[in-house]
Amino acid sequence: MKKYFLCLLTLCWVAAGGSAAQLCHDFDADMNLITVDCMTGKRIITAEDKARVAQAKQEAADKQRRAAEKTRQTRIRQAEAEQKKIEKAIEKRKKELAQQRQKQAQQPKRVQIDGKTYYLTEQAHSGNGSAIRAGEWMLSVYGGAGTYLSGKVQTGQTQINAKQVVLWSGGLSGMYFLNSYFGIGLGLETDQAPESDRQGTSYSYYGKSTSKVSLYKAMLLGRLNLNPAHPVRLYVPFGIGYGYVQDKQTHTEYVYNGMYTSAVNNNATHTDSTLVYFAGLGLEFDLTATVSLGLEGQYNRFEYAHETFAYVNGLAKVNIKF
Repeated sequence: MKKYFLCLLTLCWVAAGGSAAQLCHDFDADMNLITVDCMTGKRIITAEDKARVAQAKQEAADKQRRAAEKTRQTRIRQAEAEQKKIEKAIEKRKKELAQQRQKQAQQPKRVQIDGKTYYLTEQAHSGNGSAIRAGEWMLSVYGGAGTYLSGKVQTGQTQINAKQVVLWSGGLSGMYFLNSYFGIGLGLETDQAPESDRQGTSYSYYGKSTSKVSLYKAMLLGRLNLNPAHPVRLYVPFGIGYGYVQDKQTHTEYVYNGMYTSAVNNNATHTDSTLVYFAGLGLEFDLTATVSLGLEGQYNRFEYAHETFAYVNGLAKVNIKF
């Protein structure tokens, strides 16, 4: 009887414009707000529920994708770190092999002849890595002093004897070794003869002269190493090139004309270009595998004012090999 009464009541509710199910709100086990049938207690899936489920699925997918990306980035970093470790190990091994080869090269080679041990000279002396080798460059800076052996300059009526002049020399050069015995290079040098007094007399005058001569040279250089494998080396330097001469002359003559003496000043600067060349002998010794000190003597010649000038100089040198 009660069942029929409920059905009749429901039909009356529907006839009056109500819905077949009476809706209520509740919470599920996760404390999410849900819609249920008030009469049956069954959950009713609404559009909001569907949207919430779709959103939850999307969030879960996004979370999973982020986790996968994080894992991928971690693996990439690990692979890069491993690659760097491998590269460092390879570089370390290369250095070790290079050091081993260098040590082996530094060990003097030995040969046994009739029960006696002999060392090959070049290897024995190149153990410190100081030998001259093909393909090396040498940069040199040097300076020194010298004196003329011959030559004279006419100043007015007075001759200046070049033998009495002391000169100062300096320059720099770069040398490339085609092999251990022979090298070629370029050099920029200067020889300066400081101002000095000269006296001259004749039947009609007496006078006083000074002369300051500067010689600037650009030269093609050569070098022959006599013992290139030894840390103390003998070599023969030589060169030829262009020279620019500047001669600053000051001359005062006191002329007697039979009645009185008068002073005549004659100041002039003369310049000229000329061919210059030299040859010499040098000795150098190694401080390290790249730095050496040297002493070099040169015999030089050039033409000026229709005179041939010859002079010698001694040079102290600092050399750097690379």
